Amino acid sequence: MNPSDPTPIPARLIAPDHIVFDCVYGSSKTALLRAAEEAGARGADGLSMLLYQGALSFSIWFNREAPIEAMRAALYAL
Repeated sequence: MNPSDPTPIPARLIAPDHIVFDCVYGSSKTALLRAAEEAGARGADGLSMLLYQGALSFSIWFNREAPIEAMRAALYAL
């Protein structure tokens, strides 16, 4: 999705007690996350998913614990 794409869920269906997770990662909020924010709901983008997928892959490939904080810092520095 691009930031200008419409939300896949009608904004009227998002309530303040909802938690909205959009798997898209990037530097811009998607329409879905903007709609969640406007409704007072909690929202998260796909950066945390990307981080933990990378950490798991690191652990598998190198047979040691991933340096999650270093990975997080590098990811958010992009």
